[in-house]
Parts: sequence; C-alpha cells; structure tokens
Amino acid sequence: KKYPTVRFVVAHMLAETTTINQRWKDDVDLLSTADNIWYDLSCMPCFMKVEDQYPFYDCLEMIEYAADKCGTDHLMWGSDLPMTLVNCTFDKLFDFIRYSKKFTEDDFDNIYAKSAQAAYHIR
Repeated sequence: KKYPTVRFVVAHMLAETTTINQRWKDDVDLLSTADNIWYDLSCMPCFMKVEDQYPFYDCLEMIEYAADKCGTDHLMWGSDLPMTLVNCTFDKLFDFIRYSKKFTEDDFDNIYAKSAQAAYHIR
C-alpha cells in the first residue's frame, strides 16, 4: 500500500512446499487486497513436491483459490526453465492448468499472456 505505483510479482505463488493450508490462504488473502501484486505460477509442481502426478491437482487447487481472491488477471504462467525439466516436461508444465474445470478461455488468456503484459507493461 505504501508503493501503489510499483508492480510486484510474487514468485512461484509464494513458493508453498505443501498442499493448500491456512497460512498460505491468509497470505494470499492479505496480498489480494492490493491491485499492484501479481503471482507467477512457475515451477509450482517442483516446489510443492506434490505426491500426486500430472496434472498436479494440489497445484490446481491453489491456483483456483488465488484466482478467486485476486482474479486470473493477476496470475501469470511461467516455466522456470531449465530447472523444471528435471522433474517435469515443458508440455506438462504448460498445460496442467487447463485441467481446471473452473477457468474459461478468457481466464487462460489472462494466465498465459494478458496478466504478464499488464504486470510488465508489455504491449
């Protein structure tokens, strides 16, 4: 709130290493009150060390929660290549979000492009 004109990107959606939990929800709830904060979703399956396999439903649950709080226009897809290729293929990192039953094509446009354009002033 002190720097409303500065655009902040929270890397790896707070780099949670477990499944969704109350501390993480509280942090997202607090940060979602600011219009100048975006989350990148890069490398989430690798950070979380999720037990479930692709399409990483634990990660999807967190992405859906954050989208409810701040909107998909504040979520940015990212790959974090080449580090993530140790644990996952690029294709799986790129499309696991599409397994969400919650998002529309407009939401995917936000996550895969428009939110980054807004956060980084890209035309």
